[in-house]
Amino acid sequence: MTTSPSTHATRGQLTRRGRRVVAALSLVPFVLTFLFLGIHKAQAASVPAQMETIVVQSGETLWDIALSVDPESDPRKTVFEIEQINGLSEGSLQVGQQLIVPSR
Repeated sequence: MTTSPSTHATRGQLTRRGRRVVAALSLVPFVLTFLFLGIHKAQAASVPAQMETIVVQSGETLWDIALSVDPESDPRKTVFEIEQINGLSEGSLQVGQQLIVPSR
């Protein structure tokens, strides 16, 4: 049984499924852009407007620094902010290391 060219895609034409795939793929850059902007805004909102630089002293921990920077708030939150601002992943500090900390 032969089918007419009008019911099936011919060479160079897309099927209905193909058109849907192309349409979905064309939306990917827009979705990624909106996701990136949303993440960027969330990160910008979590970083305090005012910063200061401190130098890590011998025996100092992130917890100590967090308490000295903002003694009124939960030190866990301040430690997290300091880690995020400075790109620290393991919390290990070096004597003489400069850290950017939120100034309250």
